[in-house]
Amino acid sequence: GGNQLYWTNHTFIDCTWKYADGGALQYAGSGGKFENCVWEWNSWTAFCSSIPGMDGNCGTIVVTGAPPPDQAMFKRLSFANNGASKCLRPPHDAGVRIELVNFERQFELADDGCMVETGSPTSAAMINNWCHESGKSALRFDGMDSQGTAHGQMIGNVGWNITGLVVKGDYHNVSFN
Repeated sequence: GGNQLYWTNHTFIDCTWKYADGGALQYAGSGGKFENCVWEWNSWTAFCSSIPGMDGNCGTIVVTGAPPPDQAMFKRLSFANNGASKCLRPPHDAGVRIELVNFERQFELADDGCMVETGSPTSAAMINNWCHESGKSALRFDGMDSQGTAHGQMIGNVGWNITGLVVKGDYHNVSFN
């Protein structure tokens, strides 16, 4: 009952989202996987949802639900010229991995934001990503989780012409960036 998310196992491979007025994709369901997809020129109202079905501080793509076991939930993606507060708002579930993603030119239509924001007792692993050409911060451990933001990984990422990396919380592994 309630808001339980069932295993849907949807896989998005080689998909492109362009010119959405608002958030490009809201996905709720466990076991989802995104690989080799592109998001460009989306979210120009700067008003969309941070959680599927709710309005507020948003992302070009917002996902809730548990990641697939032992696989990257987000791999080889490209984000360019989007206007939402964030490019990617991953789930707050343990085991979320974001790897080999190119984040570029995240525009500043909303005052706050970054390219990726994660925060939960077990934050996402952000590994070997590229972040560039934005006045926003790149990768960010943050959040309002009542249990805190902790145990995330930010490893082997490259950034240039960005505001920086943001690390809030406890027990994160931030290495080789």
